[in-house]
Amino acid sequence: MYTVILFAGTSVAPIISVYFMKTGSFTVAFILLATTLSIGLVSAIMIKIQTKKS
Repeated sequence: MYTVILFAGTSVAPIISVYFMKTGSFTVAFILLATTLSIGLVSAIMIKIQTKKS
């Protein structure tokens, strides 16, 4: 399951980022990408904390 999500993200992310860079400003594209990375970081930290409690 992890591999499917990983490959789906890596195939869709460049298309979405190029679309945002062409239609909007670079600032909007970078903010959206930074937000996505931040959500991933927080999720990884929360998973790590939950596994330590178990």
